[in-house]
Amino acid sequence: MNRQHGALIFRTFLCAASATATLFQIRPFSPSFSPVILSYFTIQSNILVSVYFLFLSIRSWKELIRHESQEPATLTPRFKGAVTMAIMLTGIVYMTLLAPGHLASDPRSFFNLSNLFVHGLTPLMVLLDWFLFSKKGLFLKKDIFLWTLIPIVYLTFIIIRAQFAEPFPGSSSRYPYAFIAIDTYGLSQVLLNLLVISIIYICIGWGYYALDRTLRKKESPTGNSP
Repeated sequence: MNRQHGALIFRTFLCAASATATLFQIRPFSPSFSPVILSYFTIQSNILVSVYFLFLSIRSWKELIRHESQEPATLTPRFKGAVTMAIMLTGIVYMTLLAPGHLASDPRSFFNLSNLFVHGLTPLMVLLDWFLFSKKGLFLKKDIFLWTLIPIVYLTFIIIRAQFAEPFPGSSSRYPYAFIAIDTYGLSQVLLNLLVISIIYICIGWGYYALDRTLRKKESPTGNSP
């Protein structure tokens, strides 16, 4: 089995696992389903992963059937970087800020397989796919800042939503996460929280970019990036 076959199997599994775990989190056919769950960044970033890897898997199947390439398929690699950063943000924020409280208040829900997937295993698998199968050296420095557009668009959506929507179920806040709850902690505290998260996010983006260039130099016989 070559890298092309390995990538196809891995990406198909990733797409199916991410979509299944997200559906179990949403429970769209349950009587208790509420559209408000779609407002969580976790859900939106996992849907983004599922859709992206669905199209990437389809492209992989086509290239394999047509014998177009012996290498793993690629699909808008710079956008894939944005998808990877978005789902990594989900994992990092959850594990550092939210998981301790979740584990303490509801350990059974915390160890639910779908919860572990959407917050932990899916981010790790997306990063692993990039490490194992993606062509390196295609990111640009400006991508580090372009990758912030997904969180910025999400934050804009949440702020607009909060002006009109009811509080989230089980909460008095109109915001899905405590660290952005302006109605609970005030604007100054939320801005400070977002500043810290933004600095960390951009630093991780720089690290991601630097690792991409380093791995490209190791893969290239001449040591030069395209």
